[in-house]
Amino acid sequence: MSNCPHPLTEIVHGNSYYKPKHCWAIIAHMAQGKSARSYSLSVGIDYFLIQNDWPKRYPEFGYAYRMGQVAYLVHYEELLSGVSRHGGENGQVQAILRTLATFSPEWREKTEVQSTNLNVNVGTPDERIRSIEQKFSRVIEHAPEEDVPRVVDG
Repeated sequence: MSNCPHPLTEIVHGNSYYKPKHCWAIIAHMAQGKSARSYSLSVGIDYFLIQNDWPKRYPEFGYAYRMGQVAYLVHYEELLSGVSRHGGENGQVQAILRTLATFSPEWREKTEVQSTNLNVNVGTPDERIRSIEQKFSRVIEHAPEEDVPRVVDG
């Protein structure tokens, strides 16, 4: 049997390796632009405990974890601000923007799609096809002898 403690075995016995010092430590760690995953590795605690178990079992850690996420985001926003003012190396802006977009929905690009109202009936597949065909004034036919599609007025 190994001498290496296994976090899940310890949870069964009532110990999840939690200590209040982890609250400030994770905020400080993430404020440097490091992830909660890297924090878990640096302290030797299973990431599952840090992300899922501790925030539920220890409200103070849940708050600290959320503040760490904010500190992480602020770190990269400040980097982006500095690069925009002073310039940066090739790809630096894109890397920062990708990190921000991955981490925070407010930094994601939004694509709005505007559809035209075809006023299509919901019915059988044949009824839907006929309804769509009626909406268009041109029909595309295929001429096998030419092996190319041609457009004809309908």
